[in-house]
Amino acid sequence: MKSTGNTNILIIDLGTANKYDLVLSNGDYVGGIIAPGLITSSIALNLNTGKLPLIKFNKLSRNSPLIGKNTFEAIQSGLVNYMKLATEGIVDGVKRKYPGKLNIYITGGSAGLIKSKLNFDYKYTENSVLHGLNYVINFQKA
Repeated sequence: MKSTGNTNILIIDLGTANKYDLVLSNGDYVGGIIAPGLITSSIALNLNTGKLPLIKFNKLSRNSPLIGKNTFEAIQSGLVNYMKLATEGIVDGVKRKYPGKLNIYITGGSAGLIKSKLNFDYKYTENSVLHGLNYVINFQKA
């Protein structure tokens, strides 16, 4: 995705891994951040602790409490709210380091859990990887 005009672009893909990629307004790809995604984190908690249960994606809720009252709610809060707060922190950091207009695009299988809770403006794109692959296939056919 090429930036237009004087607008930087931050692409956030929340899935198995959470990826944050920054493209400057001149078209330069600055780099990115890769962190464990929601399900990857849930699996790690289950595998690397003695008694914490595996929380499956379909059991998570976008309305998870900030502070859980039992083990399930506490893990759910940790997974969902940690992803939300980390994403907001990364966006704030990018805005401070790279001032100017910033367009933010969010995609990925876990984005639906936090997109309505985020404290910044963004454009949500569902199935962006599939759209990108379709673009490449059509480009190669031409």
